[in-house]
Amino acid sequence: MACQRDGALAEAEKYYKQALSLREKIYRANHPGIAESYENLGTLHFYQGRYRDALAMHLRALEIRQSVAEVDAVSVSTSLHNVGGDYWMLGRYMESEKDRC
Repeated sequence: MACQRDGALAEAEKYYKQALSLREKIYRANHPGIAESYENLGTLHFYQGRYRDALAMHLRALEIRQSVAEVDAVSVSTSLHNVGGDYWMLGRYMESEKDRC
């Protein structure tokens, strides 16, 4: 069962990366669609136990979302939540607490 899941996650990663590549070609650098692609990749890495990779993707999504003039508070809060979870799983309890405050 785990092998099947790992195969499905690897397949999902391939499609998420293709979507990101296409979005980067058609949208401006800080477009919400690009942030969504980074968020998806980060969540996938999180489920794979690749917490450092997840953190990098989630931080990039957060950076994009916070740079947009019409900030979407729901998306920003989702990104903050995911970054906190990544730090938590990395054992960085203090950094996770700092992000929350």
